[in-house]
Amino acid sequence: MSTPIKLEFAKIPSMGSGYRRALFPKKRGLHIKETLPAFVATVQGVKIDPRKLAAYREVCGFHPDAGVPITYPQVLAGPLHIQLFTHPKFPIPALGIVHMRNVIVQHEPISPEASIDFEVRIEGNRWAKKGVEFDVITDAFVDRKKVWESTMTIFSRQRVPEGSETKYPKDDLPKPESFETWKVPPDQGRAYAKVSGDYNLIHLYPWTAKLFGFKRQIVHGMWSLARCAAAMTEPQLPSKLSVSFRRPIMLPATVRYGDQKLEDGAAFAIMKKDEDKPYLTGCWTKA
Repeated sequence: MSTPIKLEFAKIPSMGSGYRRALFPKKRGLHIKETLPAFVATVQGVKIDPRKLAAYREVCGFHPDAGVPITYPQVLAGPLHIQLFTHPKFPIPALGIVHMRNVIVQHEPISPEASIDFEVRIEGNRWAKKGVEFDVITDAFVDRKKVWESTMTIFSRQRVPEGSETKYPKDDLPKPESFETWKVPPDQGRAYAKVSGDYNLIHLYPWTAKLFGFKRQIVHGMWSLARCAAAMTEPQLPSKLSVSFRRPIMLPATVRYGDQKLEDGAAFAIMKKDEDKPYLTGCWTKA
């Protein structure tokens, strides 16, 4: 593996600067004979804004006393992600990338008053059907101890080498005993963007989503995952929250949520209103 390209930040960078660069990309994609360069981005001493945390909990359905939800550190690290995606030496255009899977491991609770250090890494790529995948690995440290980590799998559509696609086994669908109906309003993407800083155009309005081939705006995958986590009982720490995003939820939407108890946690799914077709499936278990 090549020596990683390192980005060190004295404070958490703004999302706005990254999105401005993303709007005017000068990138050709990853050549079929190339490997994605390695990247590392770090920042120390990130503090949680209590008002932003409270707003996030409200938008995602967490109880006001839920502390720092398992999905929230990924929001805090979001500016580092966009800085890597828009780096001049990162060959894949940031606009149009798709969040496919996510695995989060929470080792210890994070206090709302904690000072958090983040390290984000991108290490290589895999060729998939109709495009390329890469993992974004994020570690969170408090007092030099790793308390949280995430592996976010991203997909970009492009030409692939013949016969090189990575194949994955299909996940089993959970078998919930019952479902509850969720109504997701047309402004859910804008509401989540306000608390997360993720203003990707595919989530905001019908006309902005149509620029990227969607009929209407789609909800953020991380909002969907957070909403599922808010509906479940958190397993004993350390815990592992895994999700596969199967298809986008176009807004507005009426969906069904259900979970199935497992020996050490629960499996969950968001399904279409009238069909047994999942928008996402996952599980939250003891790690």
